[in-house]
Amino acid sequence: MNEESMKKVESEMEDDLRSEYDLKSLRVRRVGSQRTNMALKGMYEPEIIEDFQVGGLSAKTVGVGETATIIQKMFISSLEDDFPRIATNLLSLILPIDPGASLNSLLVIIKPDNKGYIYHKFPLGIQVVAKRDLEPHRAVFKKDIADIISVSFKDMIIDLNPEDGDRIIWLF
Repeated sequence: MNEESMKKVESEMEDDLRSEYDLKSLRVRRVGSQRTNMALKGMYEPEIIEDFQVGGLSAKTVGVGETATIIQKMFISSLEDDFPRIATNLLSLILPIDPGASLNSLLVIIKPDNKGYIYHKFPLGIQVVAKRDLEPHRAVFKKDIADIISVSFKDMIIDLNPEDGDRIIWLF
């Protein structure tokens, strides 16, 4: 095969290549262990409140000029009488439209600059003390848990664990 006919064959081959098979235009974002599925990461996209200025909750009704107690850290169960009122008041600040829809699953991370990140879907992991032997990939029920040792908001896609200086509101 002479040089001229080789150029002709190469030219014909290039012309036959459909554009969708041209790999030169592909971009590689990440490879290896740092690669993530962007569609999955998107499910954790937060709503953002630019200036979330809440100092706490009032412990009781207080008039002008009276001394007030402000609660900044608390744990309250849905079994307590005040829970619906406290949760609804708090949620109305965060989600002015239909706050009750997020009553069972909401994470708000407030950064030191008062920017609030509201997550309706978030990863959750817990470490527990078990009341019985637990086997891998088997269901664990509330009655199987003696105590919760730690909670994390992290999975293989994203790490939402609070950093130093962050404040959190977690409804579960």
